Amino acid sequence: MAGKSWHLVAYDVSDKRRLQKVHRYLKQEGIALQYSVFLIEVTKQEYADITDSLLNLTCRKEDDVRFYPCQSEDHIWMAGRATDYWIRPDKKTKPGKQKNREGKRLWFWQ
Repeated sequence: MAGKSWHLVAYDVSDKRRLQKVHRYLKQEGIALQYSVFLIEVTKQEYADITDSLLNLTCRKEDDVRFYPCQSEDHIWMAGRATDYWIRPDKKTKPGKQKNREGKRLWFWQ
């Protein structure tokens, strides 16, 4: 997708209420890979919007949020129980071709 880039978002939030808010927010923006790690595909503007929102949801002195850029979906490899929901061995699909029950786009790699 032209103009979009992939990022891993990892966070460590010390306050339970802030942690829940950050987790709920990132669930709307990307895919939960582990408890505190998400994969998102964003434009530059979406990236700016997400980082601004996370700054408002977290405390800079107590919490830690990090974005790690990925070159492309071709450089992302997943295996294990957390990926079972995202990878369907019976179908060879590309990112964004499938949708979940809520109509949100899912990503698959084969």
